[in-house]
Amino acid sequence: MQGHEATGRARVGLTGLRVCVLACLSLLPALACAAREPHAVQGAPCGGYPRLAIDTLPGMCAGLVLGPTARDPARPLRLPRTLLQLDPETWLVTDLGAWEGARGVVWRLHARPGEPARVERLLDGLHLPHAIARGPDGRVYVGEMSRIFRFDPLAPDPRATVDTVVGGLPDNRLHAHRHPLSKFVFLANGDLLVNVGAPSDQCAGPDARTASGLCAQSEGIGDAASLRLYRHVGDGRWAADHEVFARGLRNSLALAVHPSGHVLQAENSYDFDAR
Repeated sequence: MQGHEATGRARVGLTGLRVCVLACLSLLPALACAAREPHAVQGAPCGGYPRLAIDTLPGMCAGLVLGPTARDPARPLRLPRTLLQLDPETWLVTDLGAWEGARGVVWRLHARPGEPARVERLLDGLHLPHAIARGPDGRVYVGEMSRIFRFDPLAPDPRATVDTVVGGLPDNRLHAHRHPLSKFVFLANGDLLVNVGAPSDQCAGPDARTASGLCAQSEGIGDAASLRLYRHVGDGRWAADHEVFARGLRNSLALAVHPSGHVLQAENSYDFDAR
């Protein structure tokens, strides 16, 4: 977290890359892998799926559930981001679709070892959907670039159940700097923590930082480079106004809440060192 400070009124753990790596590897034996280019497979199957020719932790392997997609219209995932498991053979997948325009999709993925995976389009026309999670009410929540909504994936018409719970998140101003994706987690009391990325890559320049090292631009785009806290007000609703839970965080695309109550944040930091 070079050049950044993290401040907050609650406990925040800055754990670096380890959070992301462990989260991914723990899912690998049954993970739905989607790719835009072919992957080499080799050796014995991994959990009933073709084993990918990549290194993993001892005792683990990665199986190819779905892919490649580039030349197969029957497998239409383009830029998949996050998975949410509904049952042992069913997953929800958020798919950016493209970095421009409202081309995002939420898919339902059916996967059973030894059988071809199937995908079903539940929602489309979304603007960069990224995070997906179950809320304290058991419903499914999705983060788009400018809002967080919930819906019922099991309804006859999932589109008719879409309900915005947090709106007004920064959109096109952050999109121009490639930090537009919304990540969120629920605290134990139902409050929502929502990531808002920094508007620049490195916050470079003589006047770009405050005396304490924080990105000066973070105050110009709705408390950017921060974690926002939206209070749960009951009955599945959250306050329209937010508080700043922690600031000076370039892009918190990995968030988790430990059973102890600690918030774990993995910093998606600079793309390169400009010095």
